Amino acid sequence: MKSDIIILGGDSWGAGIFDKQSSHGFYYGGITKCIIDHGMQVRNLCQPGGSNLSVCERIKNYLICNEHEIEKIKGIVFWQIEFFKDYYYYPQTQLKSELKKGYSTLRDQWIYRLYHQLNEYSIQWNIPIYVIGGSSDTVWYDNFEQDFPGVKIVCQSVTNYLINGSHTISIPVYGEFITGMCEQFLTATKNKINSTDLECLLKDIDLGHGRLRQLTAHPELFFPDGIHPNQHAHNLIFKLLQKHIPELQTP
Repeated sequence: MKSDIIILGGDSWGAGIFDKQSSHGFYYGGITKCIIDHGMQVRNLCQPGGSNLSVCERIKNYLICNEHEIEKIKGIVFWQIEFFKDYYYYPQTQLKSELKKGYSTLRDQWIYRLYHQLNEYSIQWNIPIYVIGGSSDTVWYDNFEQDFPGVKIVCQSVTNYLINGSHTISIPVYGEFITGMCEQFLTATKNKINSTDLECLLKDIDLGHGRLRQLTAHPELFFPDGIHPNQHAHNLIFKLLQKHIPELQTP
């Protein structure tokens, strides 16, 4: 079992836990520690501040360059990232056409592009992929795995699971809209927005700010920075993953 490998993808939520004492800047532990303690190897390809598509590219490059590990890779766990961060991934020429679609259409298409990409990887390399809601909640519907074979959502909302005990959530939060991380996207979007899309955008921003208040209100789970799950929270998440991911279950 020690030769078995799990790949982690995502942003800072999957990278580890916030460590203000670290001279390297930030993270250590998290799900990575849980999986290693379970007796498996981890290839943590999470990118703090990254986007869904940029991390997908990291995973693709890793699989291409490490073909000798493919048989040992038992699964990929992907922490979904806020959709709007892909704004910083796309080239400007493509962004122009994307923004013309309007905020609501753009948001939905960018969210689903992650699933399409992961579906391609799962088929190409025959590796099961498990998605969890990190800094962004995921979608959730009954026939998801029929639409995206090889890809399974195992936790729609980490936040809702940790705070309220349910991994699904009636109103998903697709972005926290933290100051300093979303301004360019918001400026570009608002310049090309109609009243219906503006209403949708403002609702999403309000939900995102509400999510941030949720996190800071639960220091037992999101301490010390009030934004990322701590090790206690990661331990709880790992127990949930073990229920739904056969490769993480004790033989």
